[in-house]
Amino acid sequence: MKQKKNNLLENHMMVLDQLNEIHIDDFFYTRLKSKMESEKVNNQFELPIKPVFILSCLGLMLIVNIIFLDGESFSKNQLNTDKSIEQIISMYDQNINSLY
Repeated sequence: MKQKKNNLLENHMMVLDQLNEIHIDDFFYTRLKSKMESEKVNNQFELPIKPVFILSCLGLMLIVNIIFLDGESFSKNQLNTDKSIEQIISMYDQNINSLY
C-alpha cells in the first residue's frame, strides 16, 4: 500500500517537474490595471443630484407633514374628546359635578 502511494507521489512529482513556467511581459499587471480603471470610468453613471440631497429633502418634507398633520389632528381630537365626554355624561344622566 505504501509503495503504491509512493509511486503515485513520484508520478505526480515528475509531472510537476515537466511543467514549464509561463512568463508574462514586463508591466503586464500595470497595463491591465490601467485598462480596467479606464473602463470603469467610461461605464460609470453619475446622478445629476446627489442621493444625500434627495434623502435630506424627503426627510424634511416628511417632518413638515408630520408637524402639520399632528397639529390638525390634535385640535380635532381635543374638540371631539370634549364632545364625547359630554355625550357619555348625558347618556348616563350624570352631571359634571357628580364626577368630581
